[in-house]
Amino acid sequence: MTKPNENNLIVRYEQMTKNDYKKTKLPLTVFFVLFFFINISIVLLSINNYAIAKQNDIKITHNIASGDVTNHSAIIWSKSNTNSLMHVKFDTISNFTDPIISNHTQPVNNNTDYTGSLNLDNLKPNTPYYYQVWFSSSNNKSVVSDISHTGLFLYIT
Repeated sequence: MTKPNENNLIVRYEQMTKNDYKKTKLPLTVFFVLFFFINISIVLLSINNYAIAKQNDIKITHNIASGDVTNHSAIIWSKSNTNSLMHVKFDTISNFTDPIISNHTQPVNNNTDYTGSLNLDNLKPNTPYYYQVWFSSSNNKSVVSDISHTGLFLYIT
């Protein structure tokens, strides 16, 4: 039996270290690959959820306008950022205590450049009318934009 010497111990230590690394190399590689793919999956899911949220985020992009005002009608215009339905409410009182909500909606989409207009009929001449616009999802009426600021039009005879 040989007596262990210092050189022999160093060689054995180096061999044990190399063998230990070889034994753990595969599990470490698998761990890092799994860690990478889990992180990528989380990022992709987050991006997808953000895209869905943005898709459902209906906004009025170009304010509101009234035009072609006559003694009995007016046309209200607005623009959205996505496929949706345009709605209008109007009243003769600025705080909308008794608003009339138009029975009509106007679908807006890529073909209309997301712009809609609604005709308000049976108006009284010499009467100021206040109006507001909002958009709702074509698929889910509970997904709505904020209500616009209040517009005003008046036809004087």
